[in-house]
Amino acid sequence: MQNIFIIFLLTSWLSTTFAATPLCIPVPIKIEGKNMILPGTQNPKTSVVYFFQNKSLQSVWIDHPDTKHKGVSAGWASYLRPGNWSALVLNKKNFSINCSQIQPGKVEPLNCSTTLSVCTPQNIKTAEPLNGNYWLVEDKKWDGFLVALRKRKII
Repeated sequence: MQNIFIIFLLTSWLSTTFAATPLCIPVPIKIEGKNMILPGTQNPKTSVVYFFQNKSLQSVWIDHPDTKHKGVSAGWASYLRPGNWSALVLNKKNFSINCSQIQPGKVEPLNCSTTLSVCTPQNIKTAEPLNGNYWLVEDKKWDGFLVALRKRKII
């Protein structure tokens, strides 16, 4: 009886998890140390949208380390709570992100590849072309994430 209940719970969880993202395919990413390199786009006149989900049990700061232009990357940091989703628009290629947890008195670097799930939506439709590099939606539960995308006229 206990095994049947566990199987039911597991099946329910899997169907809910995968039903939420049927049209979002995993992204082939490179790893450099603890950083994740998003492929982005070869053409700066086009943009790619990435969905991130925090798959860890802790809140995470996602940031873009810009070692070439220190101070220019202000505004990239985004907070993502466990299980929540964010969306990023990019028109750059090989875009590096890092993950960390802020603890009292220190910043603890995390491995992005074990902390985040990253996918790119298939057949995304927008009222206007997406141009630039910016957070489209930040730190929302799945239902709120979809509502926030619709408010930005993204289907």
